[in-house]
Amino acid sequence: MHPDNQIIHSLWIGKELSPLELLTIYSFIANGHKFYLWIYESIETPLPQKVILKDANEIIPYSKVFKYKFANQYGHGKGSYAGFSDLFRYALLYQYGGWWVDMDVTCLKPFDIKEPYVFRSHHELKVVGNIIKCPPKSELMQNCYKDALFLIDEHNRNWNRPIEILNRNIVELNLESYIRSFTNPDKWLIIKKYLVNQWDIPEHYYAIHWVNEEWRRHKIAKNKTIANSFYASLLKKYNVSFIHVKGLQLINYKIKLTNLYSAMVLLKYPHVFFKTLLRFIIRHNKKIINQFNSDIN
Repeated sequence: MHPDNQIIHSLWIGKELSPLELLTIYSFIANGHKFYLWIYESIETPLPQKVILKDANEIIPYSKVFKYKFANQYGHGKGSYAGFSDLFRYALLYQYGGWWVDMDVTCLKPFDIKEPYVFRSHHELKVVGNIIKCPPKSELMQNCYKDALFLIDEHNRNWNRPIEILNRNIVELNLESYIRSFTNPDKWLIIKKYLVNQWDIPEHYYAIHWVNEEWRRHKIAKNKTIANSFYASLLKKYNVSFIHVKGLQLINYKIKLTNLYSAMVLLKYPHVFFKTLLRFIIRHNKKIINQFNSDIN
């Protein structure tokens, strides 16, 4: 592996990690990377032996950490560290360079990409920053950090603003040739499939981005999943413990996952909603009842 690609940086604020975050660490280490986890306080959750803990105060002091006070235009974000995390990654990548990933990213194969920059494409925005590679002391990260420092604080209601800063600076510095598609789209309908069933992953995917904010918004437990799902298979692969969802919990779990999409459809296309709901009931009713009966017996 090229030296520029060996280290993966990420940030965690808090004392405990869920199976999803542990999966991030395990998967990158298993694929030959060094994983630098930047933290502000001791982690109580048992961690992989090879993870390297770093003091986040070295990048930005804890006194500057903030959460968003308000929900954003998509209805989520209140209480999130997302805005601060964007500031942090811009500062860190300017200082050290290398790879940054959010803690809801599972590595599928080594990030051994030779280009000095790698930007992850997006279905709405040109680029998003949850997986990004830059050289140290880049003008791009210097500009992004300065702009974000001026525009992003706990009062920001525009979820996309930190990423708009990144996109604008990429264009201004003529770095668009480094944009590439190498993960799943950030679409809940796709993520939901990974949480419910096994699924074939395209060969060009280097990682899965699980869109953690949607889990947080809809109170989906990251330590529970369906035993035969793709997500569960990844947890099993790296011996990450999780709770099997069974019986009535299985019914509630699938309905909750489906409702994230159905609630939006109902408002605009009610006939589509009821057609989708009927299909869901017919398809899953027999399987769920059999599972429930087996749990009782």
